[in-house]
Order: sequence, then structure tokens, then C-alpha cells
Amino acid sequence: MKKSLKLILIWLSFLAVTPVAYSAEVMGVSIHGFISQGYLQSSDYNYHADTEDGTFEFNEIGINLGKRLTNKLHLGLQVFCRDLGDTGNNEITLDWAYADYRVTDWLGVRAGKIKMPQGLYNETRDVDALRTWIFLPASVYPETLRDLNLAMMGGGMYGNVDMGAWGGLSYQALGGTADVDDDDSRLAYHLRASSDNLTSLNSTKIDVDWRYALSLVWETPLDGLRLGGTYNETQLKAEATVPGPRGTEESFTDFNYIRNTVASIEYIRNDLLLVAEYITSVYDYENNNDGRIEDAHQRTDGWYLGTAYRVTDWFEIGSYYSEKYNDTDDREGTSSIKFDPSHRAYLKDACLTTRFDINEYFTIKLEGHAFQGTESLYPVDNIPDDGEAWFDKGENWQLYVAKATFTF
Repeated sequence: MKKSLKLILIWLSFLAVTPVAYSAEVMGVSIHGFISQGYLQSSDYNYHADTEDGTFEFNEIGINLGKRLTNKLHLGLQVFCRDLGDTGNNEITLDWAYADYRVTDWLGVRAGKIKMPQGLYNETRDVDALRTWIFLPASVYPETLRDLNLAMMGGGMYGNVDMGAWGGLSYQALGGTADVDDDDSRLAYHLRASSDNLTSLNSTKIDVDWRYALSLVWETPLDGLRLGGTYNETQLKAEATVPGPRGTEESFTDFNYIRNTVASIEYIRNDLLLVAEYITSVYDYENNNDGRIEDAHQRTDGWYLGTAYRVTDWFEIGSYYSEKYNDTDDREGTSSIKFDPSHRAYLKDACLTTRFDINEYFTIKLEGHAFQGTESLYPVDNIPDDGEAWFDKGENWQLYVAKATFTF
């Protein structure tokens, strides 16, 4: 299956250099999509895949359909598949699908599977062609929580309010639930990040009871400057089996709440982008580890500063610096035994990206990351050999990424 996908990707890459318009419209239905193939190579640790040895298990394919039934009613959907190590494995999923009825500029309603606002870029994170960077900053857009934070099943309202000399205000208010892959063990590890268990686990159930999201974005009077704030809240239960001293043990984590709050600022002037975002997340939950029940409260946070500049029509350069902390009360990992060694408490990331637009359909990107810390790494991706602890290779390591994307 994966070999066939790679051959298709190579074939489409050759097609991308020809000056043909690839988007289509059939019976009034517009058809667009994208297909990408990447390569990952890291030092010392595996990053969501077997990256120490280098891997091509990094690709994305999306096809979206849209139909405008009336001037106010629009239907759309996107099917999507991706592969990142053991995540996705090119299983076809419904990325989003909804009916959108626009009453007026300041009021519209949507129902279906809707992208969830979190920061400025969560709703477009699947569309590689819209940004310079390959990986969005993990402080605000962690890959481990991508499926959980991507979308919700439900409905909501949105709109744009013209404030005259004060600019414009756009808003969203959504509510519903979510369907998350039960067998996503790295997501389970993220949700149980405060656990002292350092071994691999097998996720058996992840149920989202309910969730809602709010978003406000102010397009200020200063051209190119916008300020944003998003808030979302989720209640879920995660169950898993973990290796223990008496064999396999049942474990669950019942989350009363997960709350994410993001503050954003973005400035675009001509070919220059400047952006900064800060996130704080609060976890209230009850852990049951082999009959031992404990209530816990955890607060994490992170931030990044990013920039991108289009040098020519075909070349763009970008970078960001990002920091993420597992526990805001112990940022350096020196006050708790759960951070042993201390670099498990944080992840600091200096990223540099170059983007080459071969034509309007085909893009190649090269990206490098210099990391300090191991907060976003999990034992499920770094199972040790010979009894060695997986985090014994130090806090400094690197990741190198290449990605080619064809958009139609």
C-alpha cells in the first residue's frame, strides 16, 4: 500500500512541472486537493516515527469537494489520509464535512464535522501550501494532539462585524463532540503526561463526552495587524493497558476538563510575516492506575515567535523559536521526581525553513530543528534496548525534514 502511494506521489510530482490547471468542476461541484511526501531524519531520539534511521513514513493526501446550492447555502467536505510513523497509516478519514448557511455578513451557521479554532492556524494546518513551515510550532500545535484538536461533530455560529474606523471583528462559537482513534497510544501518553510510568502503553479507548470552542479575531485599523483569542474545553475519558510488576495492568484517566486558551498576534506587510502565540492548558482529571485512584490538576503552557519572508516569487525563508513546558510550577523539571532527568519537563525548538515554489502547484520545503529538552517525546516512540532508559541521550538533539507538496 505504502509503496503504491509513493509511486503515485512521484508520478504527480512530475506532472506538477507542467502548466496545466488541475482543479476541476463537475456538475457544479468544485474539486481541489493536495498530496505530499516527506522525509524525516533525527539524532538521538525518534520524533513521532522511526526518525533516527531516517524514514519516508511522512505523507498527506486530501481531496475536498464544494457545492454552492444557493447564494447563502454551501456544502463541503474533505477526505484525508496521512502517515506519520505509526499514526494514520494512510487510513482514509473524513477530515471535515458540513453545511454552511450564511444569513448575513455578521451571522452564519454551520453543522456537521467542523474544524475547531485553536490559535490562528489550527483550522488550516492540513493545507501545507498555505504556510512556510513544515511543522507548526509544537508549543501551540502539538502533533500528538492533532487528531483530538482538529475538529468536532456538532454545530455553531460565526460572522464578521464591521466596526468602521476600528477595523473588523470575526467570531466563532461551536459545540459538539469528537471521534478520536482509540488506538492512538501517543495521544494517550500525552493525556497521561503526569504519570510516572515511563514504559510503552496500549490505548484501548478514548471517548470525548462533549466539547465547545470560542474564537475572536480583531482585524485592527493598522493594515496587516490582527489580534486573536481562542478558548476550547473538552471532557473525555482515556483507557489503556500498561506493563506492570504483575503483568499487564488496566489503567484509565477520567478527564473532568481539558481547557486550552490561546492569545495570538500576527502582522503581515508586503512579503513579511511576523507572528507570536501563547497557550495555556489546564487538565483536571482522575487517574486509576491498577486500583490506585488519584485526583490531579496540571497546567502546561508554551509560546513561540515566528517569521517568514518571500525573497522572490519562487523562494521563501522562515523561522521560529518555540518553548513548551509540561508543568508551569516546575518549568525546569527540578522540583518533581516525575521529571528525571529534568529535560523531560520542557522542549525548546529553534527552527529554520526554506520553501521553493517550482510553480503554482508544486512546492518543495527543507527544514531543520535544533531541540533542547524531550518534553514532546514519548516512550512509545523510543522503546529502549538492553534496559537502557530512553531519555539517557541528553537534552540536545536535531531533526531534519524535507517535504514536496502538489496542490490542485
